[in-house]
Amino acid sequence: MVGKLFDVFNGEYCLALMMTAGGSLYSYVTDDDLTSKKILQRGQLQQRVTVIPINKITSYAIQKEVVDFAQNLVGSQNCQSALSLINYDPYYEPVMKFVFDHTLIFRDLNVAQQMTYRPKIHCRSVTLDGDVVDLEGTLSGDSKPKGSNVLQELGEIKRLENDIKERKREIQIIDQQLGSLENKARSYQKLKETIELRQHELDACKQRLSQTTFQQHQTEILSLKEHIKSLEDDLLKAQNIQKLSQTKIKDIESKLADAKGYRERELKKAAEAMQAAKQRAEKSRNNWKKHEQDHDTLCTEIESLQKDIVQAKEQRISLEGKIAKLKTEQEEMRNKDASVREKVAELRQKIKHQKDKINSQNKELKALFIKLEKLEKHNEEFNLEIKKKENEVNKVRSESKDSFKKIENLESKYPWINEDKEFFGMKNTRYDYSKENPVEAGQKLSSMGEQKEKMERNINLRAMVLLEREEENYQETIRRKKIVEQDKEKIKNIICKMDIKKREKVEKAWMIVDENFSSIFSTLLQGAQARLNPIKENNQLVGLEIKVGFNGIWKESLGELSSGQRSLVALSLVLAMLKFSPAPLYIPDGVDAALDMSHTQNIGNMLKTHFTSSQFIIVSLKDGMFNNANVLFSTKFGEGVSAVTRKVNSRLHATRR
Repeated sequence: MVGKLFDVFNGEYCLALMMTAGGSLYSYVTDDDLTSKKILQRGQLQQRVTVIPINKITSYAIQKEVVDFAQNLVGSQNCQSALSLINYDPYYEPVMKFVFDHTLIFRDLNVAQQMTYRPKIHCRSVTLDGDVVDLEGTLSGDSKPKGSNVLQELGEIKRLENDIKERKREIQIIDQQLGSLENKARSYQKLKETIELRQHELDACKQRLSQTTFQQHQTEILSLKEHIKSLEDDLLKAQNIQKLSQTKIKDIESKLADAKGYRERELKKAAEAMQAAKQRAEKSRNNWKKHEQDHDTLCTEIESLQKDIVQAKEQRISLEGKIAKLKTEQEEMRNKDASVREKVAELRQKIKHQKDKINSQNKELKALFIKLEKLEKHNEEFNLEIKKKENEVNKVRSESKDSFKKIENLESKYPWINEDKEFFGMKNTRYDYSKENPVEAGQKLSSMGEQKEKMERNINLRAMVLLEREEENYQETIRRKKIVEQDKEKIKNIICKMDIKKREKVEKAWMIVDENFSSIFSTLLQGAQARLNPIKENNQLVGLEIKVGFNGIWKESLGELSSGQRSLVALSLVLAMLKFSPAPLYIPDGVDAALDMSHTQNIGNMLKTHFTSSQFIIVSLKDGMFNNANVLFSTKFGEGVSAVTRKVNSRLHATRR
């Protein structure tokens, strides 16, 4: 709808712009006439709709010099072109020019009336109060709407729609933030599960470490150390016993010096005791050697286990570091999770608030749309009232014209009316109607009529009739002279308008024919260009001349072309003029007679390309034309009989398939 395609810079101009647009404000805009036709035919429209195709509309544009002239006279703050007061997409510029670019906006009605009829301005005017001053002298203002302004309502609706779009964009951003927060929450949950898994692995490592051979060997080493210590104590005791035994032996040997038998017995006992002690010492040495080997083995195992312990401690330290790091991350994620949950709750609250706001705005929009429909209905009613008022005005005008004609007839019949017209209704004169009684005046008129009849009997009626006839002839001649002068002025105005229209039509026809001429000639002769140039600059009415060029190089005259090229130029010009005013059927005869085969082929291609809505019946004897024909009619004469055969071009149909 046109009303939704622009914005008003200043709200005080809304009423003036609405009156400028009129019914076009509710028209619908399409990209081309085909779309408009499809909408009107298949749109299942429930009410009457006006459609404006962008590619077909033309507008009367006010020149910038006219606007500058008006602004210099009354000031730029008091005069604006309607098109300069709105903001719109450049794509819809033809529509906006069609609707608004024929009107000036004035602040004051008096200024608008003065400016409208100035010869240098001469355009339609609208005031800020909605009064319209037309070039025909029509002043309208009672038809402006009494309710709220439609453009303001539309502006409010567009503002609300933009607000809704903005809120939807905010909701999308919030949804994206929620998605990001949910991803972070999932990442936090994964990290939490990883930490718990690592803690479980650490506990398992500690449990496995307690069950390893290292721990068992450690226990065995401790027991062996205690056993070695006890053996060392036994060895020390044995050495002490040996020392005591040696002391006893010396004591006994000293005693046996005196008693050989005693000595021998004691010596034998000592020898036995010594032998037993030696056996026990040997046994202790063997046990010591054995335990010493076990000690070496255990020392080797202890070194190996100590290395394992060092590695296990390093792993433990590494795992404890990882656990500490994971605990820190867990704590951070818990803090983030808490803040994220708070943000999510806050965003959900905002979303709820925005949804409530959008719902309320939707309700307002619905109310505004209902109000807009009511305003459109009121506008239709006002348009009907305007038409009724226009009919009444036309009726009054026709009655006024009839009354003026009667007055003119009376004035022409009775010359004294013009002489005494200024005294009609004046007090203290014989035309003081306030002192006259209509009944008495009627009676007086009747008596005067009788008196007139009596006087006519004594007067030469023929002379009076001749005098009256001559006076009537004179008045009729004067009236006809005025009519002739008025008709003369009207004819001059009509001739001027016709000259303007003729110039516009000729210029339009020239542009279309020139475009078609160039396109057709380029199709017939590859790499060639053609155009129609005015003989005098900017004056197409004096005459046009043909200019031909090849690859951007233009020929000075057609004399530089070959006969075949001149034939193509003439054929292109004729076809371009035919395309400007097309007919459903053409019958060219021998147009390719002076052309070679390639040019004949190009004629067929050109007809298929440029004349899709017309039929051609072409008389030709060349194959190049046959190849592009849909249907061929051939004539032949045989056995004294003429025959016509019809043949569908199979190659063309096969190509289409």
